Parts: sequence; structure tokens; C-alpha cells
Amino acid sequence: MLIKVSDPDGPQYGEYWTLDQIDEMISPPGTHVNGVLSWLKSFETKGVRVSHTSRGKDFIVVDFPAALSMELFGCKLIPFENVRTGQIVLRADRLYSVPEEFSHAIAFVGDLIRFPNSNQRRKRDSSLKKLRSYRKSMRVASKMGAENFVTPDVIRKYYNVSSSLSRSPSRFNSQAVASFLEQYYDETDLQLFWKRFNVAPSKIRVLGVDDMDKPGEEANLDIQYITAIGEGIPTWFVSNEGLHEGQETFLKWVVNMSQTQDSPWVHSVSYGDIEGSISKEYALRVEDEFVKLGISGRTILFASGDSGVGCNADRNQFVPEWPGSSPSVLSVGATRIDTDSELSEEAWTSSGGGFSNYFPMPEYQFEAVKQYWSNDNLPATSFYNVTGRAYPDISALGVNYLIAHRGEFMPVDGTSASTPTFAGVLSLINSVRLNAGKSTLGFVNPLIYKKWSRVPGAFRDITFGRNSDDGECPGFPCKPGYDPVTGFGTPNAGVLAALALSV
Repeated sequence: MLIKVSDPDGPQYGEYWTLDQIDEMISPPGTHVNGVLSWLKSFETKGVRVSHTSRGKDFIVVDFPAALSMELFGCKLIPFENVRTGQIVLRADRLYSVPEEFSHAIAFVGDLIRFPNSNQRRKRDSSLKKLRSYRKSMRVASKMGAENFVTPDVIRKYYNVSSSLSRSPSRFNSQAVASFLEQYYDETDLQLFWKRFNVAPSKIRVLGVDDMDKPGEEANLDIQYITAIGEGIPTWFVSNEGLHEGQETFLKWVVNMSQTQDSPWVHSVSYGDIEGSISKEYALRVEDEFVKLGISGRTILFASGDSGVGCNADRNQFVPEWPGSSPSVLSVGATRIDTDSELSEEAWTSSGGGFSNYFPMPEYQFEAVKQYWSNDNLPATSFYNVTGRAYPDISALGVNYLIAHRGEFMPVDGTSASTPTFAGVLSLINSVRLNAGKSTLGFVNPLIYKKWSRVPGAFRDITFGRNSDDGECPGFPCKPGYDPVTGFGTPNAGVLAALALSV
């Protein structure tokens, strides 16, 4: 169904489903739901509490005393300590189990067996580390002119974002950034940023907690640039507390968004994990929710990561990142300004890209990847899964962005910057379609691969650079057409907006 409503050549293109219709389609049998709930509630007197059940009845959150784990899941929860960090977590002493009569109804139980991996978290949070490494430049950036950095005006110039395009938001439009790991934005910094770069204000709606006394560079970056490019469009800041097995609560976030009737049309997410650090069952369950949002006309963008192709400990395999490797999201890589040529870009060497080990290559990208494989001087196929989903799909500038943080201006790098920028471009195109009485873009990947990528001038093809990152593993080189470094390249918003009216 996702492909049917997203295929620009199909008869059902743009005929999106409501969230209620989707819930009706995917809701599990009542006997499954009632059976599992009855089993859990039989332990209520012992302290088990069903704290939340999703609207579609396909996701249940349960609080229970750790001492009851043997009765519930056939395992004992014991404390494990990370000897380096001192972090202590409760985990099962063996593989958990569920009663046989419910095993066909339960996909998995989270937070029981997997450990937060501090090394993977450090790699996953590389974009945040890169942001913090610029703290010494804050005062320097405050004194220097904005012409030395990427600013909203530079992005508009590079990507042909005209004033007529950016100043005509639809009243039915909306966009959002998701925030994790206690990253909060500061309203004062946002106002300072808007004022300095003459950005038309957007109405901001906060879902969750936003502690403005503890502003984070990531959160400030996301909200500042999605509102700078998607000017005047109502914007949500969706703050997600807590951790799932030591990492971002992606499932909790996306379930929340798929249950919210007025959930924004475009969602920008600048976070990610090493694909192998989460269970495949969990990734597939999150994928179900991505598909739901796509069928309802929403677009989800994820940063492709800031570790290039990644490299395992033996330096003989690439390490993909997720959810940027999901086939149901738009994966965004990063470029940098080529100072040797006006309005020219090259690949950022740390831009995440490669092939998934969890998800097979979707049909919409077969032809594009086949063309890439016809090139010379590619890494040996032993480094990556040739049948996996290739990512990223597209890119935008991601180096030397100027943001307002704690009352000063500082430069930052990362696909964390390119993602909200491209999200803002898609929000502008949504306004064009909505103003013309058309549907939103929704799951935009088939449209990009089948239509937009074949129109001269729709994207700037990036043909220089590679994503080897630290050089431990040979990265992928940029080539004409699609490549797993910058995708199809960076957008020409004016051309894409005109093309959007033809489907």
C-alpha cells in the first residue's frame, strides 16, 4: 500500500489513508490483544501495570517489579555494570521466554537482553561531538562576518530557494524536528537567529519537555534551520525523554507520531544508531510505523550519519547506520562548499553512506544502484552487503553552519545540519502542492528515483569526494548519477517545486 500511494506512475498516487483507516487495517486480532492483556493483568496484584496501549492495539508498555521477571519471562533480572563508565543496568541472565499460548502474538519484549554499547554510542553521537568541538570557535564566529559560514542566505542561493517560494506557506502545512538524548532548544537563541538572518517567524509547538535552561547545539541547529528554510510553516519540536536499551527511543517517538491525528507532514530526525547495535526485530517493528506515516502522506527524513562508511574493529567490513538505512525514510547525506568553484559542492568525507545489513534493496533504487556498480574503482564487495538498501538518497550542505547558541554564534558540521535543511525544502514544496489543491509529497523516495532524478537541473550531481571518514576502510567514491555518498546530489528547490505540480 505504501508503494501504491507513493508511485508517481500509479493510479493511486497521493490517495493517502487516514490514521484511523491505517489502524483498522493493521490492528491485531482481538483474541491476541485480549489474551496478552489478560495474562499481564493477572499479575496486577503483584505490581504489574499496563501503562500504555497504542491506538492500534499493536504496542503495549508494561511496568513490572524486577523481582517478578522469572514468573513473567522465565529469566532473572540482575545488575550489570560498565566498568569504564560505572553505568548499571538491569538485564536478563538468559534468553527470555513468554507463555507458549501467546508466542504467536508477541513480536519481541524490549529492554531485557541488549546492552547499551558505549563505543557504539560514542560513534553514533559523533555529530554531537563534532558540534561540541567547535565551542572554542564560538567567540570567533560571533566576531566574524556570516559570509565565512553556511547561513540561510547561502542555502537559498545554492538551492534556488526564491522569495516567492519561501514566502507562500500553506495554512494547512506543518513540519517537525524530533529531539532525543536530553537535547532542548532555546527560544531566545531561536529569536536571535531569526533576527540576524531575517527569517520569517514560525509558530512553534512543543510536544514533550523542553528545558530551555539546558539548550543543546543539536536541538538549536535543528529548529533554527528547518524554520529558516521552511519559513513561516508551523513547526513542532517533539522532545523524547528516556532511552531504549541505552539509545534513542525511536519506537516510542514514531508510535506517538502515528497516533497523533494532526501529526506534521514532514519529520526531520538528526539522530541515529549503528545498525547492528539494535535488534533486527526492533528495527522491523519501527519500520512498520515508518510505513504507517508514509501511507498517511507524511515524509520522514533521517540523517545518514557522520562516520562515513564506518569500519568494524577488524577493518574489513563497513558498518551501516540506522534508521538512515531504512527503505521507508528519506536518507540525507552531507556536502561541503567547493571553494575552488562558485556555487559548487563536493562530498563531505564523513557523510554516512553504504548498504544495509538488515533491509533488502527496495525496487525503486535497483536501476540507480546498478548504474553505480558499473563504475570502476569501487570498494571490494566483501566490505558491504550488495543486496542491501543503499543510502543516502539525497544530500545538502552540512559543513560550517552558523547557529545561535547560548546567545552567541558558532559553526557546526554534520548530516544533522543537512537533514533539517532538506526537510525545509520539502516543506516548501508541500506548500506549493497544498496551495494548488494537491496532496502532500508523503513517502517521496519513489518520486525522486523514478522522476525527479531524471530531470536535468533538479539536483546538483556531486561527482567529487568519497566517504572514507578516518581512512580505516576504503569509502565509496562519488560518481555521476547516484552514489552511496551523496545520493542523487543536492536540490534545486525552484525546479523541484515546478515538477511537484506535474504529478
